[in-house]
Amino acid sequence: MYRIVLTLAIILFCFNPLSNAEDISLDELIRNVNKARMTIRSGEIHTESTEENTAKKTEEEIAASIQKDIEEELKTYIPHEGVDVETFKNDYLIPNLKYNYNRERRHTVIEHATTLFQIEDPNSDFFPKLYHYKLTLTKSPGLSLDSEPAQNHHAGLIYLLAFDTQNQVRLEIGTILSSRSHLPNAVQIFNDNQYYGYGHYSLWGRPLFRVPDDAKYIGKETVDDAECYVITFPNKFKQNVSIWVDKSIGYCIRKFESTVNLESDQISFRWEFKNYQKYKDVWFPTNTEETYYKNDGTIRRRGKVKVTAALFNVDFPEDFFKIDRNFYRP
Repeated sequence: MYRIVLTLAIILFCFNPLSNAEDISLDELIRNVNKARMTIRSGEIHTESTEENTAKKTEEEIAASIQKDIEEELKTYIPHEGVDVETFKNDYLIPNLKYNYNRERRHTVIEHATTLFQIEDPNSDFFPKLYHYKLTLTKSPGLSLDSEPAQNHHAGLIYLLAFDTQNQVRLEIGTILSSRSHLPNAVQIFNDNQYYGYGHYSLWGRPLFRVPDDAKYIGKETVDDAECYVITFPNKFKQNVSIWVDKSIGYCIRKFESTVNLESDQISFRWEFKNYQKYKDVWFPTNTEETYYKNDGTIRRRGKVKVTAALFNVDFPEDFFKIDRNFYRP
């Protein structure tokens, strides 16, 4: 009798790779996680992002770098338009260098963005291929008019919102419209598929990589009071990836981690997806926290993104993503 019971237990365990206490097999779990990657095909997302950067240099190193740059700049400066060397140095060069080297100090950047997008292939092995997208607006908090950077009109980059002057609809999908503050009429249009727009939005709450069939089940863990399945697998960049899957929100994920390489347990970056809301039939996190680590395990950069509004699977007009580039040329 004992042998019969033991045999049945082994058979049941083999039929269910997660464990006989689970209500879903590993194959079904992988299939549903990959299916969740295809639930978003288009949309519009409004966000507020906060990026916290650690110091890259000490104050002594910054002072030395500024002094070196001043000396190099003054070697080649030729006075013109009544601007002598001292005026150039004190009124422009030093303020500009101080502003730029603030990036080497510990600092926080806050931006607001509106993105419209369509996806070509959400089922790709890597993140979904983008068909069209546009970052329609990015702006950093305003500066006091008597602040040093504000007085230095060369320091800073302004992103503009593109409008059709007749219909007031957003245009220029697939590119970013920008203008430098000291050349207000010189509008530039350029493509950027990696650092702006839908690049991260397509991943929020979904795995960065399509989960392979040979992914391994690790166990169960609670994340933000939600019971999650933990599975791991190597990606195409030879890193170990772990995801925490919550079945109750359509098999979206609450945490995503990637190691430095296959031989290391050191985490390269971690994304945490919080406060899920349902937009019609689409689950989407309204808060995302990103942490990026140095090779020694210390934090290099932290970021937080808050979704203020979102609309998914929009049927855009056929010509919605077209743009007349000549319209924005100076």
